[in-house]
Amino acid sequence: MLCESCESFRFPAISNTRAAKNTKSAGKMSTTASSSASPTGDSGNVSDTVDSHSRVIVNELLAYVGHYRNRSPRDAVLRVANWFFSPTEIAAAKKCLVDEFGQLVAGTPVVTDRRSTTTRPAHEAELEDIVSTIDCLDTRNNLNNVVFAAVNLSRLPSFGPEETNICSVADKQLQISNTVDQLSHTVGMLCSDPQKISSADICTDVKACLTAIGKVDTSVAAVQSKLNDIGTLSVQLQQKVDSMQCSMQRSTNVTTGGGGAVDRSRNIVFYGVAENRDPDTWRNVIFRGLESAAGRVIEIEDAIRLGRFNNDTRKQRPILVKLKSIWDRRLVLSGAYKLRDTEEFEHIFIKADESPETRKQKTMERLKKKAENRGETVSVTNDGVLVIDNIPVFSMQRGFVNRRVNGNRDNQDG
Repeated sequence: MLCESCESFRFPAISNTRAAKNTKSAGKMSTTASSSASPTGDSGNVSDTVDSHSRVIVNELLAYVGHYRNRSPRDAVLRVANWFFSPTEIAAAKKCLVDEFGQLVAGTPVVTDRRSTTTRPAHEAELEDIVSTIDCLDTRNNLNNVVFAAVNLSRLPSFGPEETNICSVADKQLQISNTVDQLSHTVGMLCSDPQKISSADICTDVKACLTAIGKVDTSVAAVQSKLNDIGTLSVQLQQKVDSMQCSMQRSTNVTTGGGGAVDRSRNIVFYGVAENRDPDTWRNVIFRGLESAAGRVIEIEDAIRLGRFNNDTRKQRPILVKLKSIWDRRLVLSGAYKLRDTEEFEHIFIKADESPETRKQKTMERLKKKAENRGETVSVTNDGVLVIDNIPVFSMQRGFVNRRVNGNRDNQDG
């Protein structure tokens, strides 16, 4: 409850119109007066602060918060109320506000049903709702004729929010006492047998520690130096690898021939396509073969026959095909084996376009393997000539040296 001076300052309308209260208020205030009256008749002080138009709400938490909310910091009021009042009392105070003010608190936090979360319990949120709602009602002048009263004075904190809390002081003293006891026990353990520890031993241990630290520093410096060397070597190695990759890429995509630089990265060669004077005829065969090998339609940039036209149906000229992309070339070469399973393309096969040097090298390896399988004497001279049974057969510079001999050997194999 407020004193007379505070009441006149807080509620001037009530203090100027003091009168006898109505029957309901008289019953409540008589209970309050009987519990706080003194032998000299001090109970009349309570009724003097309430007139006939005032409404008294009896709740200890609301009385404490209503009295100190404008006299102390909000955080201090919340801290003391949360420490002193139980969650049940806080919930009852919130319900009391809803019951007493009804529609006046509609839309305010007080009507929100709070639940406990991982950050804070529900009663702390409800306590903040109570303080916020009282402030809101006061701003709207809804508390001009309302007085919050307390009946059970034992359920009121005996100190203000900014006053010294003897309970918290006692708790801090207990924590300090426990800390001092632990320190005392530790010091006692260290000093229980002082003869085992001497200054000389301490100096020896310190010197040993310093020596070990010095060795560690030296080792760390050596390791750091090695790491720096490794870093330098890795940079040099990366540069060499990059240079080698560039060289390999150039050698793969661009091969220097007799006619200059030739890009073979998108080229493939068809073998076994029947000769025809009409280019559209064998071009259609090329399109169907590409689609059969790749599994989808493949676009070409150009396609030409290599060599002169020959009426001999047994000798079909190869067809050089330039595709639109390198990826299409890889796709076609990887699926070229599918042609042998199709009746239309069982005599047609596809190979990658290679440089003359690569083709000659593969031809020499093929001839050499065949001769070895026949049990013949095979040798290769320093200038790149394949000799079979003392007869030159193939040269890396000029190609076949003696086609007739090689043809006879192939016929014998057949």
